[in-house]
Amino acid sequence: MLQRTRRDEGFTLIEVMVALLVFGILATGVVAAANNIIRMTGDNRARATAANLAAQDIDLARAQADPFKVTANKQTIPVSGRDYTVVRTISWISSAGADIGCNSSTNLFYLRVNVRVTWPGMLGSTAAVQDDTIMAPNGRISDTGSGSIAVSVTGVDAKPQSGVTVTITPTSGGKTLTTQPKATGADGCTYANQVAPGTYEVAISKTGWIDDSQVQSPKKSVVVVAGGTQSATFQYDQAATYNVAYTTGPAGSVYAARPNSFDTNFLSTSGTYTVTTAPASLKLHPWPSGYSVVVGRMGSGATTCASLDPAAWSADGALGSGVRTPVATTPGGTASVNAPMGVVQVTAPIGRSITVTSATPQGAGNPGCSVTGVTYAYSVGTASVPVNVSVPYGSWTVKIGGVNATASQVKVLTNTAGGGVAADGTVTLDPRPAR
Repeated sequence: MLQRTRRDEGFTLIEVMVALLVFGILATGVVAAANNIIRMTGDNRARATAANLAAQDIDLARAQADPFKVTANKQTIPVSGRDYTVVRTISWISSAGADIGCNSSTNLFYLRVNVRVTWPGMLGSTAAVQDDTIMAPNGRISDTGSGSIAVSVTGVDAKPQSGVTVTITPTSGGKTLTTQPKATGADGCTYANQVAPGTYEVAISKTGWIDDSQVQSPKKSVVVVAGGTQSATFQYDQAATYNVAYTTGPAGSVYAARPNSFDTNFLSTSGTYTVTTAPASLKLHPWPSGYSVVVGRMGSGATTCASLDPAAWSADGALGSGVRTPVATTPGGTASVNAPMGVVQVTAPIGRSITVTSATPQGAGNPGCSVTGVTYAYSVGTASVPVNVSVPYGSWTVKIGGVNATASQVKVLTNTAGGGVAADGTVTLDPRPAR
């Protein structure tokens, strides 16, 4: 039998590779475990720091003698090379234990303060550090002889608006406030307490802003009662600028004189805002749905003039349905919107006055008009004949020097299907496009 010599003894290559593999697996586990221990240690250290920051912010809140001076905020605090984000939120609590905002007229009972702290590199299983407190404002908000006013301001996105100036003035009874409320905070709220019973006017303002009623410095009236909290709520945002182009119907390129005076109506999903001028530019509340424009006296209630509105005309024959396209922009943004009208060509002696007066609606698909007696005049001076004049949509009687024009003296230039002149000279401006 052959025997292995001493120089043949030792590990084979396979045995060495297996040993290295086992060692690598063990080493990886040891490194991972060590790394986790280091991360957990660092996270625990960061968590302790975050707890101290939360407690510190709670102490700052509780140090306020007046709970109305406690506001929501967010700040970044660096500690030992790590940035901690400290977020404070507040909420008033009613006597029933429900969260209420400054837009509620329910009496304020407690102020709940929550502080939440986070930091970069938090472990996935680690929750943010939170601390809470409740402030009982006994005698600080109101007493048996006075009340409070809570003011809430939100934007078109229903989010709170900060930095809005608030002025409160007594209008009947009450007393002049010793100190006006501070501007709205991050929660869109501000308050006046120790207010004597009576009626007060609450006004807000901020340069370049406008409310949902198109008022730049809106006001509301509130009645303060002893021991109660009254709320004044506003929707207020940075105004949008709308440049208005008075176009002349489907043809679009016809120049025509505009009436000396007429209504311009800005329609949105919230309603209609009317100005009695022809503004080249206008500041409006930035409704996300935007605005479209209708020219003419639209009326109200049961007395309205749908003929003025292109979107009210239904499809008929060669004509499609009328269209009115809204244009939207963001708060502080700028947009251009068309104010369309039709054009009538009038052949008249030089220097004669030209007017149009609302007439009985004519034409299939015309939605009708119950607003009567509307007259528009034009300053055409000594212009050469024929004269082009812009006319709101619908049916009109044209007068030259106070006398009804004949069918041969008028011509509608902007109807896509042509025509629009009756035998008696009545003209109908039709906004519908051809199909």
